Amino acid sequence: MIRAKLLLSCLSLIIMAPPQEKPRQAPAIPEGISRSDVGCYKDCLTISNQVAKVVTCERGGRILVYQRDDKNILFLRDESNWDPNGKGLAKQLSGGRFDIGPEQIQSRGDLLWNGDWNATATAPRQITMTSQVDPDSGLQVVRVFQLDESTSQLTITQNVTNKGRDTVRQCYWSRTLAVHGGVAIVPCDATRSLMPNLYCMAPNGKTLNVRPEDPAVRHVDDFLVIDGPPEFAKLGMDSVKGWVAYQSPHDQLLLKKYPVFDVGQYGDLAGYNLSIWYPNKDRLAACEVEPIGPTKTLQPGESDSFTVQWWLLSRKFPKSGTVDPHAVEKFVAPMLK
Repeated sequence: MIRAKLLLSCLSLIIMAPPQEKPRQAPAIPEGISRSDVGCYKDCLTISNQVAKVVTCERGGRILVYQRDDKNILFLRDESNWDPNGKGLAKQLSGGRFDIGPEQIQSRGDLLWNGDWNATATAPRQITMTSQVDPDSGLQVVRVFQLDESTSQLTITQNVTNKGRDTVRQCYWSRTLAVHGGVAIVPCDATRSLMPNLYCMAPNGKTLNVRPEDPAVRHVDDFLVIDGPPEFAKLGMDSVKGWVAYQSPHDQLLLKKYPVFDVGQYGDLAGYNLSIWYPNKDRLAACEVEPIGPTKTLQPGESDSFTVQWWLLSRKFPKSGTVDPHAVEKFVAPMLK
């Protein structure tokens, strides 16, 4: 009898005992995702395939490295002593930057531009970066970086949501800092451009020259070829072809492809949808290649999205230093289909 009671008691304990939890496994890392150290930045989420490598950075929600053949097309400087309270260019983080505009209208705080973002690997060769809500504009920005499985094609989508209480006008603004010393190739269309010389120049951020003439800017048929820093760094174009290329002196060609819309939908200065900012090297050793999206009005709770595609291609820099835009157009034609 005693043995039976003991047996029943043991069985009761076994039945009532909670099941032991299985050891938790770390979430699987998606294919093509790793971590890299770049300068003062540690454990940066990185996307790579057999051709290209993209290193992201949570400070500023940007790209530190976009490379092939171990060469980074982006201008990246030592930021270990970066001062968020600095003045002018001292406060400017480098690399592949992104922003919201219109430049002369949109008010946004440093939280979007220089603040900390949250980066997550969300799919094979895909990283999603999410900003905090900017108290100045009420906007929150999400950027998705997707590298192709086998080429250098990088698709970048910027999603903006109005989390505030006020109506906001905003647009996509790319501010990629490429290495200095290259040549920018901009396809235009004289029959559709509203600019007499196919571009305008901003001498000081307050005035606009709509008939600039500068020896650094060549007209080749319907192309603008910017061979180096012009007298004033900032140029604007209403390019309707939806692409821009930058031939670096390190035998690489950066190609950007982006959608274009009617000129009336753009809110930057002269309604341009592309800007090139090319300062002298002693000011900043970079050339900024800036596709711009149309201006959208967002009511509280509304969102907007804009997508740009990048390629980094191997292409020799001509010994003459003179880039033929027709040859460039033919070279990138497969990507533009």
